[in-house]
Amino acid sequence: MAQAIAYLDDIKPYKTTWRVQVRVLHTWKTFTTKFGETFDMVLSDVKGKKIHASVKREHLNRFEKLMVPGEWKAIENFGLTYSTGQFKATDHRYKMGFMAQTRVVRMDPLSDSYYLSLTPFNDVLTAGLNQNYLIGTFSY
Repeated sequence: MAQAIAYLDDIKPYKTTWRVQVRVLHTWKTFTTKFGETFDMVLSDVKGKKIHASVKREHLNRFEKLMVPGEWKAIENFGLTYSTGQFKATDHRYKMGFMAQTRVVRMDPLSDSYYLSLTPFNDVLTAGLNQNYLIGTFSY
C-alpha cells in the first residue's frame, strides 16, 4: 500500500517513514569543525510551510545533485530533530535530516509559487523582528 503524503505542519519525530512533497527553495553548504561539511536546504510544501533540511557529509554525494532549487521532490524516510541553535533557517519546530534510507524522487510541479515571505519594511525599521531567524517573518 502506498504511503500517505503528509504536510510539513503534520510531521513529528516519532517515526521516520513520513512522505512529503516539497519544493527546494534554497541550498547551501556549511563547514563546521564539529560536523564537517553539510549540505543544507530550505524546503516548502504546497501550503507554504517551510523546513530546514540537512545532509551530512557521508550522504552528500548522493543527495546534493538531486536537490536542485526550484524543483519539486517527493521525499520519504527521513529523520526529524528539534531545530535548535542561535540562527534558525525557518520557523519550523523540527529540522529534517537525510539518512541512508531516505528516498528522493523528482515530481511534476504542484505550484508555481516561490513561497517567498517578505517582511514588511516597517517591521525592519522598528527592529521588531527576532534576529535569530534567517528566513521569513517571525516576530515572536
